[in-house]
Amino acid sequence: MMAIVDAKTGVVYAPPLSGAGSELYVLLDNLSNMEVDFRVDSSLLILRNGWRDLTNIGSCGAYYFNWKDDQFSLVKFKGR
Repeated sequence: MMAIVDAKTGVVYAPPLSGAGSELYVLLDNLSNMEVDFRVDSSLLILRNGWRDLTNIGSCGAYYFNWKDDQFSLVKFKGR
């Protein structure tokens, strides 16, 4: 499970691709090869390697999301 929390206000936002039928499975354990990259001073969130979404089983690669107007939008997917 994943959530985005505004550290100043405490408001909780849904992670990218969290709607029914579009979930993005991110392996969040010490044995997986997942990477979540972000910077406090940037609106970009990058999820890499080993992910599969329900609409495209087997898709692995890097998902690039932009945070704008309190939500994420997919900017680019680069498959492997």
